[in-house]
Amino acid sequence: MTASASPTACALRILFLAPEEGAPTHTGGGQRTHHLFRALSVLGEVDVLVSAECLPMLEADLLARCRLEFQGAACVALHRSRPTFVYPPTRGPLLWRKAWFAIRRMRSAVEPRRRRFEPTAAALAALDALIDERRYDVIVGRYLRQTAVSGALEQPRVPVLCDLDDLDEVVLETRIRALAGRPLKALLARWGLRQIEGFAPALRRRCKHLWVASEIDRALVSHPSVSVLSNIPFSPNGFPSRSTPTRRDHRVALFVGSYVHTANRSGLVDFVARVWPEIRRRCGDAELRIVGSGGWDRMASELLAPGVEIVGAVDELSREYADASFAVVPVREGAGTKIKVAEALAFGRAVVAYDHAVRGYEPLVGNGLVSVWSDKDMVAACLDLFAHPDRRDELAARGHALARASFSYRGFEREVVESTVRAARQRVLEGSEV
Repeated sequence: MTASASPTACALRILFLAPEEGAPTHTGGGQRTHHLFRALSVLGEVDVLVSAECLPMLEADLLARCRLEFQGAACVALHRSRPTFVYPPTRGPLLWRKAWFAIRRMRSAVEPRRRRFEPTAAALAALDALIDERRYDVIVGRYLRQTAVSGALEQPRVPVLCDLDDLDEVVLETRIRALAGRPLKALLARWGLRQIEGFAPALRRRCKHLWVASEIDRALVSHPSVSVLSNIPFSPNGFPSRSTPTRRDHRVALFVGSYVHTANRSGLVDFVARVWPEIRRRCGDAELRIVGSGGWDRMASELLAPGVEIVGAVDELSREYADASFAVVPVREGAGTKIKVAEALAFGRAVVAYDHAVRGYEPLVGNGLVSVWSDKDMVAACLDLFAHPDRRDELAARGHALARASFSYRGFEREVVESTVRAARQRVLEGSEV
């Protein structure tokens, strides 16, 4: 685009910095990435760049998966990022290889957190070459770290918009609370938090515009241009136009979440260990169904309890929600908003969630969403909904109506388009003044 061109009169050229996990629509984070890429695509030509900590033998597989998930992208590229040793060695069980990996991982854990946000020299050079070749109007990043390691925040030529979604400070704050009883890990998390609080605001100020997932997060971010981009659920077949009555002949609490998300695993293990036994003692036919991708069967021993069934990945979530009495979200760490709350309401089911998972959904409390502060409250709320089907159906109906009004793709796309066009137009005006 030249300095005299109008971003509303011609298609934009956009570079989308996608996360390493891509845009799988069976996870909450993947759904948001999918929606963001889809919204940007209406503005013009979108290239996708993934900066990944990836073992060499996995690069071809990762690139193929990203090309499938970002269909319609003008091009999809993969750049290696600085390793944080998340991926263990896969070529044989040799003891020396595992030991060397463990040593490097421990070293990575104690090095300055700022290094995890620094681009490599190769990443900077590759991005510079992409900008020269493709002449982007805007760069849009998913997550602050993904945006930083790509090198986008080190270049002054193209305006950058960043979808923060999860604030890194809030992620660590909730992680510290979850690590009670594990002093060494909690100490490392506190050290990391102090560092993040020192450099993250400066990185965010390099962006032209920021998106956050809730009004709570907007109040925490000091930046001249911030807007709320609400998490919205995704279903390939859409959502029901109205909620349907729950079955009276059985009592089913439904948990939906990806195994790969640490907060899901820890929250569910605590729920089964501390909450479910009392629910089952007082409601002998209660069932808990665990649905989600990623390998929940690996935790079979930790989730073994009467009435608990590990279902795993399913082809159609609507059937699980239709058969459920209500959904539970026993998650107590992480940031942003928990998209499974909105998803359950969109499918017409009431939700019982700990107060942390309610973050960003406060207007829905009492309207489809039951917020609890303690394990005792969780037990009481679940038993109440099991015992009173009319009450849970009334809650679900109100929540479904509000979810349809509040969490629409149309509103999501409008916010993305308006913010992106505004950044592109500002770049043109600034270029005209030079």
